[in-house]
Amino acid sequence: MTTALAFPAVLELRQYTLRPGRRDELIELFERQFIETQEVLGISVIGLFRDARRTDRFVWIRGFPDMESRRKSLEAFYDGPYWERYSEAANATMLDSDNVLLLRPAPDSPPLMRSRYRGPLLAVTYAFGSKADAASFAGRGVRDLNAAYAHDGGSVAALFSVEDSPNTFPRLPVREGEHAAVALLDGVEPERLSLGHPKPAEITHLVPTARSNIQVATGGSPGDFDFLRGRWHVRHRKLRSRLTASNEWIEEAGTCRGFTLADGVVSVDEFDFPSSGIKGCSLRNLDRDAGRWTIHWTTNRSGRLLAPVRGGFDGDRGEFYGCDFEGDTPVFVRYVWSECKSEQPRWEQAFSVDGGAQWETNWSMVFGRGEC
Repeated sequence: MTTALAFPAVLELRQYTLRPGRRDELIELFERQFIETQEVLGISVIGLFRDARRTDRFVWIRGFPDMESRRKSLEAFYDGPYWERYSEAANATMLDSDNVLLLRPAPDSPPLMRSRYRGPLLAVTYAFGSKADAASFAGRGVRDLNAAYAHDGGSVAALFSVEDSPNTFPRLPVREGEHAAVALLDGVEPERLSLGHPKPAEITHLVPTARSNIQVATGGSPGDFDFLRGRWHVRHRKLRSRLTASNEWIEEAGTCRGFTLADGVVSVDEFDFPSSGIKGCSLRNLDRDAGRWTIHWTTNRSGRLLAPVRGGFDGDRGEFYGCDFEGDTPVFVRYVWSECKSEQPRWEQAFSVDGGAQWETNWSMVFGRGEC
């Protein structure tokens, strides 16, 4: 289930440099002792991550209602019994824990979501020469970054600017006096960032730990789409008008034939819509290292590949996300495959215009070997 996380007014992006080989030791301790013991004090433990590029880096995000609440909660935690008992073991894994940015959400930042992101998920820090430049970027960054990466299926998961209030808990140092913004980018390959403007000052590839509230949809394996092989009858149900609050549906029957290639890491299907003369084709490939499928769609009308969606499966349910346009409106796109192991697999497409907080399903398909 996808739900929005409570969006605190103040956040900490904490990046720790650890002693060689001790990251998993800290993560195990953290997930066992330092989640609920902070949350009971009003601290939101939002995300816990490994850095995919650095084996000595542990990254986490926590949040607070305001700066004064931050002071009170941190005093209660770091003067409390759990930190007293386990601090020595935690600190023994660390070389440096002072790489910390205090942040606040940008005005139009999308809400952070629980178990939604298709990945890769990147924390990207942009540095500016003045407070005014940083504020200007925070005010338009969501729009500009989404426009820059939409054709790749990328989007802004959240955008933050530096909180420049005095550090209310000086026992834990933070990076002060910096003019910066931090974007969480979803579905943007790291190498694409070098082409962007402004140039990132720092890029961290976030891989969520088991108990992180923020997760990335992986679960891609060779043969995931083997269930689609062969010939199918398909019942389509489509909204006549998208994103207009319409409830008028069109139903259409068609056929599909599916193939898997290259030992299951490529999947291709062809849909035939006899009533309209349209033929459409899905092209899917699995990035085995990332555990993630990329899916493109095209038709005989245009021959253009639409912007991809990316994701994977959990059991017989698959979720795939991307960015595209409906007319001139930028939309977040979701594909869902369900009941894939049954005799009637189902697929649906939905659009969101608010970063995934609300969805409009506009197309569904039910597959059957006989007439359906």
